[in-house]
Amino acid sequence: MFFNLIKLCIILNSKNNFNFEDLDGNRIELINLKKVADIALLDMHDWSTNPKFFEYLEFPESKNIEGTQQQLDKMLSRMDEGEHYWCIKLKEKKQFIGTLRINEVDFRKKFCGLGYGINPEFQGKGLASESLQLAL
Repeated sequence: MFFNLIKLCIILNSKNNFNFEDLDGNRIELINLKKVADIALLDMHDWSTNPKFFEYLEFPESKNIEGTQQQLDKMLSRMDEGEHYWCIKLKEKKQFIGTLRINEVDFRKKFCGLGYGINPEFQGKGLASESLQLAL
């Protein structure tokens, strides 16, 4: 079963930092959310109104663009508090298809929190796995 959003503890590899800048993969790019928040809103609204995306979440889908903007604003404010978000951009379609978050980074204990969400239209294609490989 594929989960739309996952929060777990991961073991960090031997490097003692993350590259929180933009990252480029084969099929996707990870772009710092702060850089693309304005242009990503409409793509984000596309998956934020899909009930399937929220199947395993504790909060409901957005009812309108203002609700999606509120979700985006929460993510941006969390970035100011130390969380790191990227937009996942599908190169082929030049479309934002999800987000990836790393938080609670503790290099001493070698763990962090991880969350991601992928537009249901693009789930099951290995794009979340590619995103995670890029980030970690």
